[in-house]
Amino acid sequence: MTRTPLKDLFHDAGPLRFMQAHDGLSALIADEACAMVDGQAVEFDGLWLSSFADSTARGLPDRSVVNIESRLATVADVLRMTHKPVLFDGENGGAISDLCALVRCLEDLGVAGVVLEDKVGPKLNSLLPDATHFLDDPACFATKILEACGARRWPEFAIVARIESLIAGAGVEDALRRAAMYVEAGVDGILIHSKEEVPTDLFAFAAAFPAIASGAVVPSFLACVPTTYCQVTDAELHRRGFKVVIHGNQMIRTAYSAMLTSARSVLAHDRSLEADSATASVMTISEHLARRDLPVPTSVPEAAL
Repeated sequence: MTRTPLKDLFHDAGPLRFMQAHDGLSALIADEACAMVDGQAVEFDGLWLSSFADSTARGLPDRSVVNIESRLATVADVLRMTHKPVLFDGENGGAISDLCALVRCLEDLGVAGVVLEDKVGPKLNSLLPDATHFLDDPACFATKILEACGARRWPEFAIVARIESLIAGAGVEDALRRAAMYVEAGVDGILIHSKEEVPTDLFAFAAAFPAIASGAVVPSFLACVPTTYCQVTDAELHRRGFKVVIHGNQMIRTAYSAMLTSARSVLAHDRSLEADSATASVMTISEHLARRDLPVPTSVPEAAL
């Protein structure tokens, strides 16, 4: 399947919207989703493969307990469903040797880029309340970026640095200092993460970022994940300077809620009639899937194993 490189989309005037997917079906829905807005068809520009969604889909906590072989199997399932760019949540990338191998494997699979976060220590989801997060030394993380950029074979593959300063409580100035170092190291994009409900610090970072990015040898785009500040529109985020907006967990959270409601309904009513009223029919699903001209499944490249 021919894919659109992520960097080819940057000439578009509006924000690039990415929707989370965690398996083939969620990727199919995200790929085909379309809404009419002011007489124009609007759809997602790409898909996001988060560690949280991948773990949750397997009934496991988001603590790096899903091995890389399983995660890459999810990548292959998702890629079969879309021609759009796919971004991979690489967490902190692990050891540099492992990160370099991951970059090459993701390239071989057809992934558009990897997002790496500048945290160390035991994995804790960034949005968990009262969790303690430990930031990597920015110079060490910049070295990791340099190695990741050097490992790739095609410049179209994007290396994105996810800055966790606002998550860890280190503040805007720390985030900007890190951004400057990561941009100098050659990163293609900066994802500034925040769990603010009113994203004051996020907007302050975005306002100051152009001064950092202006002198970069490699142009760096700005990205965000508006999970906790979801009242802010993608259009507003774009006006604030964000080119890529990632809706990072909506599909898996919707699936969780719908399945829980359905299971409880069957128990409460002693039948499935009430649950069926809120579900798609077997025929609807079967006909939808039959319309897809899908390639034959392929195995994960041996380099990943």
